[in-house]
Amino acid sequence: MDALARGRNALLIAAALLPVAFACAPGSKGPAVGVSYGPAPGGSGARASDAGAPRGPSPIPEGFRATFTKLNAERVVSHGHAGGRFEVDVWANGPAREAHARPSGDYPVGSVLVMEHHERTMPGTKGPTMMMEKREKGFSPAHGDWRYVTVSASGETKKDGAIEACATCHDEAARDAVFPIAAPPAK
Repeated sequence: MDALARGRNALLIAAALLPVAFACAPGSKGPAVGVSYGPAPGGSGARASDAGAPRGPSPIPEGFRATFTKLNAERVVSHGHAGGRFEVDVWANGPAREAHARPSGDYPVGSVLVMEHHERTMPGTKGPTMMMEKREKGFSPAHGDWRYVTVSASGETKKDGAIEACATCHDEAARDAVFPIAAPPAK
């Protein structure tokens, strides 16, 4: 293969990886969401932000679809989680729903938002479920006191706590770490 072909292949590979490398909002400093970093040679694969992250049953409230309000009428593309790989449904408990309805201000302690991800290229295939919970003052003061949870499609808790990768991206939201829900494209 000549140098021109190798260069073209390298560009194509880099272009394919851009959505993964910049999975959070544009300009974000955080690592991609939904990306496996795998274990380091001779290491456990855990990063400092994952320290103490439980691996077990989901802390997301059971039956949230029956007790929470769905904030989007139709599924929308999540441009922040894995670079647009997923369509999402966003659910809010009472305090989060009331805060979401206001044009400004912080979310109160006890607000819970749940985002169900669905693969865009494989209809019917579930992706991870993520949750944000507003905690008491002092939980994570540098990041608005939000708790972040990521649960795999199979139901295993992957991350739970003041997750730096989540907080770094959500710190860029205009309002209390919560990004607005984009309207679905016109049909």
